[in-house]
Amino acid sequence: MLSSTGVVVYVPTHRRAEKAIEGHLRNLVHNSTLTPSDKHFVLLENLVSQEDSIAHAELLKRWQKDIDIIHLDRRGQSYFIERLLQKSGKVKDERLRRILLENKFSYGRNPNLAYLVSAALGVSKVIRRDSDVYNDTGMHYSALDMEVEALGRVDTSGLCYPIEGSCTNYHSEPISIVGTGTFGDPTIDRRDLFEVSPITAAKFQALGRPGVPLNEVLEEACEYLIDEPNESFVSAYYDWSRKHIEMECCGIFNLCFQLPEVPGPAIGCDYMVLDLARSLQIPVLYHSVKLRHVHDPKRPLSVAGRATYRRRDIQYIQMGHIWRSHGNTVRNASRDRFYRDGTLNTEAYVSSFKEAIAQCEYRLKEVRMGALSVLKDAYEEAPNDRLKGIISYQVNDIMLGGESIDEELLDSLYDYCYLIERWPSLVASAKAIGADSLVGKK
Repeated sequence: MLSSTGVVVYVPTHRRAEKAIEGHLRNLVHNSTLTPSDKHFVLLENLVSQEDSIAHAELLKRWQKDIDIIHLDRRGQSYFIERLLQKSGKVKDERLRRILLENKFSYGRNPNLAYLVSAALGVSKVIRRDSDVYNDTGMHYSALDMEVEALGRVDTSGLCYPIEGSCTNYHSEPISIVGTGTFGDPTIDRRDLFEVSPITAAKFQALGRPGVPLNEVLEEACEYLIDEPNESFVSAYYDWSRKHIEMECCGIFNLCFQLPEVPGPAIGCDYMVLDLARSLQIPVLYHSVKLRHVHDPKRPLSVAGRATYRRRDIQYIQMGHIWRSHGNTVRNASRDRFYRDGTLNTEAYVSSFKEAIAQCEYRLKEVRMGALSVLKDAYEEAPNDRLKGIISYQVNDIMLGGESIDEELLDSLYDYCYLIERWPSLVASAKAIGADSLVGKK
C-alpha cells in the first residue's frame, strides 16, 4: 500500500544545475503541510560528468538533515534496476534492461525511474521539476504547495485557494494530476521557424494537424510559443477549465503506477499519463502559480544541437498522429474496456496502441518529407545568413537521417508497448524491495 501523505519531488537532469535544484529543495523543505518524514527529494542524473555529479552531491549534503534525499547517478540507477529485475524474475531480459537504463537523452526514461523509485519509497504522489525552471520569487506561495494540497483529493471544498470552472466532465475520483505551465524564456521548439515567420512555424505544426485550417494552427502555435511564455499571474487559484495546457510542471497521484512514459527520443513523450487521464476523464486540475523557464546563457545550443532538436521535433509530430488515433480509441470505447476499479487494462491499452501504430505508420514518411519541404522553403525565406546556416544544417541532417528517423521512433514505440506489458510487475517489485534498494539514499 502506497502512502497518500508522502511526496516525492524529482529533478531529472543531464547537466549541472545547482541553482535550480536548490530552489526545488528549498520549496520542499519549507512546505508547511508535510511532515519531514513525508518529504522525499530525488535527483536523477543522465549524461552528467563526474565533476558535476560531485557538485550536486555537495549541495544535497547541505539539505539532508531536513528531508529524505536520494541522489541517483548512473551507478545508483543501475544498482536499483538490477535489484528490480532480480525481484521481478527478469534479470535475463536485456531488452527491458536497455529500455530502463539506456544512457541516451530521453524525455521519458527518467520519469519512469522516478515512478519506480517512488513505488520503492511507498509514496503515491510524484512531482516533477526540471533543471531549467525556477520558482517565481514574486509569489508568496509555491507551485509545490498548490500541487501538494490538491493531489489525491476527491472533495475540493477544503482547498486553501479558490477554484474556477466546473469538474462536471470528470468522474468522481481523486485528482490524479495537478500542474501548471511556465513563463519566461520560450522553449526551443520552432523558435528558428518563428524567426523566419509565424506562418512558417504554423506550416510545420500543421504537419501534425491534418484537416485543421492553417489560421487555427497559427493561433495555437502563437498561444504556445508566444503568449504562454509571456503570461504569469499575480494570484494563486485552481482552474478546471484549462484542460489542454501543456503542464511542464506537475504532480501525479497514483496514475503513474498504472502507465509508464515513452522511453524514446521524441520531444514531449513524457505526457502519456496526462493524456490517459484526459482520455478517461480522470480529474486533472490546473493551477496558476507558474514557474519561470530560464535558458542557461553558458549553454548556447550549437547548430548541430539545434538539428538534433529538430529531428526530435519531427518525431514528436510523427508520434502525435499515433497517440491521437490511440487516444480517440480510448475516449470512444466503454471506459471499462481500458480502466476498471482504478486499474488500467494493459493488454487492451497495448493492443489499441499497436493498432494505432499500424494505421498511422504511413504518415511517418509523410511528416518527415513535409518537414523537409517546410525547412527548404524556410531557408529561402530566412532573413539573414545566421538563420540560413542553421536551417541548412537541419535540412542536410534530415536528408542524411532519412528513413532511420522513422525507424528510430517506431523502435521506441514498440519498446514502449513492451514496457507497458511489464509495468505492473515492475511496480509491484519496486514496492517489495523498498527503499533499501536505493544506493544513493542519504
